[in-house]
Amino acid sequence: MVRKAELDEPGHEPGTYDLILLSEVEHFFSDREAFLLKLRSALSPTGRIAVTHLRAMQPPLVAAAQAAGYSIASEYDGLPEHYLLFLQPSSSQ
Repeated sequence: MVRKAELDEPGHEPGTYDLILLSEVEHFFSDREAFLLKLRSALSPTGRIAVTHLRAMQPPLVAAAQAAGYSIASEYDGLPEHYLLFLQPSSSQ
């Protein structure tokens, strides 16, 4: 299912999503960490968040994800100018 969310308010149903894709949008959020925290409840027990953007945008996203209690589950490095990260909630959160 594809779902359009409002800026800074995802509004997703709790425990529903196995994968949430953020493609070149996270820099628009007024608070990346807060938005990622809101997405946590929408993930299924094995759910992940995929984030892709220009490589220069990776450090702020990683910092916000770690602050929001996520870890990098995997990374695809085969894109010439973009990164692709898969985030999962850290087990300690």
